[in-house]
Amino acid sequence: MMMSSVSDSDYQKHAVALLRLAVERPRMFYSKLWELELIMDGHFMAFEQLFSVPRANSFKVCFSDWLTSETSVSCSGGWALAVDNLASKREDDSDTLFSKLLDGFVPIWADTNSTDLQ
Repeated sequence: MMMSSVSDSDYQKHAVALLRLAVERPRMFYSKLWELELIMDGHFMAFEQLFSVPRANSFKVCFSDWLTSETSVSCSGGWALAVDNLASKREDDSDTLFSKLLDGFVPIWADTNSTDLQ
């Protein structure tokens, strides 16, 4: 049986939809931000294995690169730890800060495939 083709922008739409749900109701999805990072890794792996979406286009890679370029915070320990560290420096809540960062990132990520993800 042949699998239907899924583009990178299809993956992005599904990833953003999942992230929006998680931000809207965080405790339904995670208690710590690193758990959301793991969920998103698993979400991407399904697309990678089933539809050959390249890892370079994953939320983890793209968001980490963007976060580092925007804030100069290292994501070597993962984007969730970077957001937690940034939130501590700014005396902000990690979930609130992540939501704000996501709002800034999604339009830029959408532009990479000329699709509307919002």
